[in-house]
Amino acid sequence: MAGRGPAPKVPDQRARRNKPATPLRMITVVPDAQPSLKEAIGSRNPMTGKAWHAATLRLWESLGSFPTTRGLLMAQWLMLARAMMLDDAVMEGDARFASEARLQIAKFGITPDDVARLRFVLAQAEGAEDANAERSERRSVSARERYGQPKRLEA
Repeated sequence: MAGRGPAPKVPDQRARRNKPATPLRMITVVPDAQPSLKEAIGSRNPMTGKAWHAATLRLWESLGSFPTTRGLLMAQWLMLARAMMLDDAVMEGDARFASEARLQIAKFGITPDDVARLRFVLAQAEGAEDANAERSERRSVSARERYGQPKRLEA
């Protein structure tokens, strides 16, 4: 008796065969600069007919320097601008588009969950590690140092 359970199947008869990964095709591209939201869509959101909401404009501005969007091509920027139309409608109070806005924006890896799902690793700059170390040294004060000696309460 050489072990527990049935003998393993022959590899060709297994239901699941982990095939080797398909080789990637490398394409060299030059990223495009982020257009303004007004250049990409217009001065008004076509979905609402109103000027862009301030929160949507702030998000669009911040996306230009976000690590996962730095290498986008113009077609990708335009798709992200369309997602901003949905986001803007949600900011104006139309909750019908909230789930679709979330799905469209998720494709670009903006939230921490999306970054993890896309298997990105965002590395900090070298100076940031030193600043974090200084902050943690300042915080590493024991509770006894902060609050003094414990006091006995008489019952």
